[in-house]
Amino acid sequence: MGEFSKVELLIIEKCTEAIGSFIYALTSTQRDKDRLLYSSCLNDDEKEDYTKSEIKKMQRKLSKCNPDIAEFIRCYLSPSEFDLSGDTYDQYRDRLIKNFLITEFEDVLEVLTSKFKDGSEIENVDILFWDEIIEEGQYGIDNKFMMHFVKFMALAERLSTFRSMLEMIEKEKSKPNLDNILNKMKAQSEALKPKKIEDEFKAILDGLRDNNVSDLKLYTIIKTQTGLDKTALNYMKEEILWYLFSMKTAQEAFYTKEQLDRAILDIKSKHTEGELINLGYLKTTKMFLDYEYADPEEPIYWNKEKLLFPDEFKTIERLIAIINDNIGEEKEQEKDSKDSKSTQNLSDITNQINIDYALKLMEDLSITLNYKFNLSERKKGAIRGVIEALKESSILPNQSLTLLCDLVAKEIELQLNSKLDASNTSEEYKKKALEYIKHKPLH
Repeated sequence: MGEFSKVELLIIEKCTEAIGSFIYALTSTQRDKDRLLYSSCLNDDEKEDYTKSEIKKMQRKLSKCNPDIAEFIRCYLSPSEFDLSGDTYDQYRDRLIKNFLITEFEDVLEVLTSKFKDGSEIENVDILFWDEIIEEGQYGIDNKFMMHFVKFMALAERLSTFRSMLEMIEKEKSKPNLDNILNKMKAQSEALKPKKIEDEFKAILDGLRDNNVSDLKLYTIIKTQTGLDKTALNYMKEEILWYLFSMKTAQEAFYTKEQLDRAILDIKSKHTEGELINLGYLKTTKMFLDYEYADPEEPIYWNKEKLLFPDEFKTIERLIAIINDNIGEEKEQEKDSKDSKSTQNLSDITNQINIDYALKLMEDLSITLNYKFNLSERKKGAIRGVIEALKESSILPNQSLTLLCDLVAKEIELQLNSKLDASNTSEEYKKKALEYIKHKPLH
């Protein structure tokens, strides 16, 4: 076909929306069932086995895909950056649907353009009209082929979700520091077993999810289950923390990347980065049970719970607060503050020649622009790497890394909210800085 008329483009747009609604109907129904089955797994090993099993089943089903739509499904499952061209996954999916319709609708468009003379007639048609003509095969539409396409696009979307879940599981398994924490917390749980809470407690927590319950009722639950015995309260808290960790992880896995991207775009349009951090949408520390830690590989990240399901676990978190009150603990909510920062400047500990050289090095490595920090939050570790190289080359004095990082950050107008730990980024920029010093030594 040649160029499309405005009427033809509008028809394709309406049919694209209808196909998209069919796909959404299939995936949303299946997603609820998947969420239930995933949550019913007893432990992480069962979750991993279930995920891998479902992926294999879906891969077998894909082998029955019509060859005429196979390339569209492949593109949807494994898009390259070139394919995406800056689109979100929802926009990319719509573009694939449009391309599919263009290849199949040549005769259909000819019939429909004889029915609709201009765009206003199309806009005035009931939205269900487009669903009906596709589902019932009107105006020359091959409805069986259309629904075959819908079925396999929905299957591809579900497969993408399960692959993301498996990647997340593998990523968590690869973190040795998390394993150490897990082992520690499991050992603590074993020590509290004399006052073990009944298995029915999980059913109580399930009932509290996404449910507004008064503090008095929550207190009654705690008193009934533990008699306010401190050992039992500690065990109850432990059980709840494990429950929250497991359920939040499962809940995150059932939101697609497209849904997350959409939520991020929406919230970014309303707030600055500083506001997003203050409001909790962006986080600079992570939590494992009640253990807070900084992740040097991900110093700032999107809080999926706040973005996607902010109210799901609020009542259960209030339950923990009431337990803490009865144990006599004060919930620690303030982050570990840094060692008190020195009011010194770089000029107090080294000469101006060394300072100018260090600043020029960062400018030439594009860490700064006009001598102000110019990298993303995730790249702050570059400062540590450069300082390590400058110390090893005796350009900066043999002071503590924390002090030097603070002073250099002050010099380039970078705010450091926490200590810069060693990371892949710091190692990368240390190598770059040492190479720079080798070829452009300080004279």
